[in-house]
Amino acid sequence: MKSTTLRNLLLMAERAEQAAALLLADLQQQAQRAQQTQAQLHAFGLEYRLTALDGRQGDGRVGFAADALAFGQRLHTTAASQHAACQSLGRQAEAARHALAIAQQRVQSIQKLLDHGLKLELRVRAQAAQREIEEVIGARWQAHRDAGTDRAKSTW
Repeated sequence: MKSTTLRNLLLMAERAEQAAALLLADLQQQAQRAQQTQAQLHAFGLEYRLTALDGRQGDGRVGFAADALAFGQRLHTTAASQHAACQSLGRQAEAARHALAIAQQRVQSIQKLLDHGLKLELRVRAQAAQREIEEVIGARWQAHRDAGTDRAKSTW
């Protein structure tokens, strides 16, 4: 395979690796935000439940306590549903991490092929140059050898 082809493949593989890295970073950020949201919802739900149980906040009104308990329960339910979103984002991030590892391996493999191909091209060029030098030397030697015999023949 020619080095230009390998360079093009390497460029495409590097772009795919960069895209995979960006996707992974985005998914990790989304997962982190989802986990923070889940933790906040859980904390707020706990806070509302504790407030409902502490009669001092609502001046002892039963309606306030019931509302606070209900709202706290809804926050806990929402936090529980957020758990599934966190797990989904975690699985997506893991798949993106795997895709990034594959892309990195592909880049390394193509780079090795390119390096090997360039070394081979240099070796072939060096061998061709060496053959050319040897042919020039051989031709000069032959010309000198024949020139010496031509002079000897012309004197006869």
